[in-house]
Amino acid sequence: MRTSFIPLILVAVFLMLVGSATAEHACVANDGTAFFCGDTVTESCMFNGGMTCPEGHSLIIGADNITIDGNGYTLNGSSPGACSGCFPHTGIMNVRGFYDGFMHFSYNDVTINNLEITNFCNGIYLDGGGNYNYIYKNIIENCNIHHNGNATSPSATHGIKMKYVYNSTIRNNSIHHTIAYVDPNPGCEDGGNGMFLYTGDYNSIIGNRFYNNTKAGMLIKMKPKYWNISYNNFWGNGQGGIILRCMLCDYNLIEHNNASDNYGSGIFIGGNNNTIRYNTICNNRNGGHYHEDSVGGHGYGINIGRTDGSKYNTLISNTVCGNDYLDIYVVLGITGNHGDENTCDTSEGYDDEGTAGCTFSCEGEEPPVFDTSKGTYPSISGTHKGKIITDKDITVNRMYTYPCAGTGGHTEYVRIWNKSENVDGKGNGSGYQGDYHNVTISPALTLLQGHTYNYTIETGSYPQIVHAKSKSVTGGNITCTKFTDTNGKTYTNWIPAIRLFYDGG
Repeated sequence: MRTSFIPLILVAVFLMLVGSATAEHACVANDGTAFFCGDTVTESCMFNGGMTCPEGHSLIIGADNITIDGNGYTLNGSSPGACSGCFPHTGIMNVRGFYDGFMHFSYNDVTINNLEITNFCNGIYLDGGGNYNYIYKNIIENCNIHHNGNATSPSATHGIKMKYVYNSTIRNNSIHHTIAYVDPNPGCEDGGNGMFLYTGDYNSIIGNRFYNNTKAGMLIKMKPKYWNISYNNFWGNGQGGIILRCMLCDYNLIEHNNASDNYGSGIFIGGNNNTIRYNTICNNRNGGHYHEDSVGGHGYGINIGRTDGSKYNTLISNTVCGNDYLDIYVVLGITGNHGDENTCDTSEGYDDEGTAGCTFSCEGEEPPVFDTSKGTYPSISGTHKGKIITDKDITVNRMYTYPCAGTGGHTEYVRIWNKSENVDGKGNGSGYQGDYHNVTISPALTLLQGHTYNYTIETGSYPQIVHAKSKSVTGGNITCTKFTDTNGKTYTNWIPAIRLFYDGG
């Protein structure tokens, strides 16, 4: 009997087509519904792989009470394009408005987490629409949002863009390298901010890293009140770190942040009755892109700078040192700003309670470090794993390894991380070249007081060892979980002798 191969070929082709369709990555719900590029998401879903969406909007929120879990994957816009119009190419949209041929609405209680978002005009765009239409209780956490925006023409695009958003939380994200066309005297809503908000109260910005954004780390305007901005790190931004731009940015709490090494103002306060306490604001610089702008034109530490606002703000126990222009500035004619226990060298228009300028000077003021001090023999190279808990906020980008005398003890690899906070810094040694006892950790990390961080340190030659399972040290506590030496023998009481610190040079 003769067998026809045509049906077999058709079956094979069909299986190939089905296979290729099922292999396409999507955000998949528990019931199997798959949301692809351009789809409206109506139920919670999880990415099953990276998605590349070169046109339009990648995912559009279409229901309350849903979670988009990136599962550690990437949502890639490929190229942002011109970024023109009201609703340009965006990673995730929760926006009330008419776009893509339909009227869309905005939704509450939406969570976006564990997702890398890159190469869009806006990374994430939340917009309640105004006219008494608002967004409530959205959460963005543990995301890496970077290289969004467009440098070729003016636009109003940002890493995270929010309008009419209330009671929402931005937590434990890295928001960096937002791109923008630069006007030396920009408008408030010009693109390039890591995060931008127009109108919204009771929002929380906690434990994020905003760095190397073309404009500000974060900029809020149009009467935002009762915000909690705490435990964030801002560096390398082009117009400043924390910018409360509006004259009615009132009753906000700004505490335990590090806003250092930016161009322009580390912290700008345009509003009234804000509390600024326990922050580190150092080495902000003159000479950035926005040199004609009152916020970004000079290297201020704290700039309380609006002649039509900026009253009755409280400054407590901030360290404000080494800023190019002034450490603390209050614009002429503004009254009611007060505080105590601050550290600075230069101020204009501001005095702590009972003194001229700040209570403490920066002379001899050293940034906090985490230092085990020296260890001892016996020593051998290997892989150390354990945990670090700091007793204060400590920003680090370098690690020194104590060598045994007469040896080349050094670190070949270091990683410090806390997955739940999206903190992950790594560094590689240079062998025996140059300053090989010091390793650069990138990105810079702020180790928060009382939080636990994991470490893996791989050493070479003969580094000094602290022979203990756990030890209280300068800056906190360090514990050995496991040390495996180069011969494969394991220990639980060998701690590497190290010093973690920040080098702003």
